[in-house]
Amino acid sequence: MKALSHVLLAAVISVAACANAAQSPQAPEGEDYENYLDAPQTPGTWLYSDEAAESLGLFGIGNPVHPFVIRCDKQAKRIGLARRTEKEGPLTLVITTETTTRQLVANKVEGYGLVAADLSPDDPLLDAMAITKGRFAVELEGEEPLYIPAWAEVTRVIEDCR
Repeated sequence: MKALSHVLLAAVISVAACANAAQSPQAPEGEDYENYLDAPQTPGTWLYSDEAAESLGLFGIGNPVHPFVIRCDKQAKRIGLARRTEKEGPLTLVITTETTTRQLVANKVEGYGLVAADLSPDDPLLDAMAITKGRFAVELEGEEPLYIPAWAEVTRVIEDCR
């Protein structure tokens, strides 16, 4: 998919190849929360990387698994939101923030265990993700939701594309 460069994909896959199907911890399976802010935060931290052609925010528990990626393609001026999954796409990716809930179409990135949706850097959803009350939720049909902290890395990647 155009939203994710071969550089990002190679980095994600080379890191993921070190694991034998490791899974990222999530909220307890089967738990439903009326408000995503009541759910426990998905364990993990953000890693920011800034290269000439792209910048990346990778969220997860260190290496090897990053279940969520936000990427700025600096040349195309596009933001990619990617979620790790082995499911076939296209899939519905739902981003929930304090002020916004949006459904996006995420297409399978063949051979990489990811689906990704592409946004314009001025999309209001990105600002909602950056300034939400502490965290945002990432839901993908057939996968457990992620409850991700809205740390500075989210804003940094967005601003890199503006």
